[in-house]
Amino acid sequence: MVFFRMFLSTLRVSLATLMEAPFPFSRKRIQKRLVSWAQNLIHQARVKVRVEYDEPILLKPHQPYILMCNHRSFYDIPISILGLSQWTIRMLAKKELFDIPLWSAAMRRAEFISIDRRDAQKAMESLEQAKEKMKEGVMIWIAPEGTRSENGELGNFKPGGFKMAMDMKAVIVPSVILGSEKIMPKGKVSIVKGCEVTLRLGKPIETQNYGERGRKKLMADLRQTMEALIAGDPLPHSYPAPLPEGEGFPGISKSNPRA
Repeated sequence: MVFFRMFLSTLRVSLATLMEAPFPFSRKRIQKRLVSWAQNLIHQARVKVRVEYDEPILLKPHQPYILMCNHRSFYDIPISILGLSQWTIRMLAKKELFDIPLWSAAMRRAEFISIDRRDAQKAMESLEQAKEKMKEGVMIWIAPEGTRSENGELGNFKPGGFKMAMDMKAVIVPSVILGSEKIMPKGKVSIVKGCEVTLRLGKPIETQNYGERGRKKLMADLRQTMEALIAGDPLPHSYPAPLPEGEGFPGISKSNPRA
């Protein structure tokens, strides 16, 4: 029943987004709708989300940002959108999700980016699209593993997102989500209610410090940071998601100043 309600919620959001197509594009309006969609999905599953961070993260104008996150569940996307609703986040998502009629058109309208990892040329074209979005102030969400984990552990990282980050001199915000695999495990369509999930943010990584040949070092450093976030104790600062109405985001920029 929860999965069916989740489907209906996604369908309503898709239709509303497509109905706006003849009118001028509004990123702010779509962002508000995505946050509402994410909150609805999380509320239906009675998921408790808490965001933890190590130090204040204040976004700089005109600076490209990439949120690199582990990937254990379909719920990672609504958790990230709701937990970090102060940021304009769009996902670099696998091509198969864009094969679903109606939903695919709505995802493109909402600025989600399809990537076909089996076709190197098309994958590079997708990364170029992501670069353009970053120039406009959108933070790109990437799973460096490229797919959901089978066992909850970090898989091998794919190089494409790191190349894009270095080309753009982007700042990578390391993040991990703990507990999302319990809500909707890979290969399952049933929803487990009442799970507790933690979204942790690590110290941002300045890719410009790595030089032209530093990609392997960058990948290794991000892995080390993410593994520490997964295995470590709770971080010193936290807040519940969603925040009570009217409250700001302590230590984290309330809104993306570039979008």
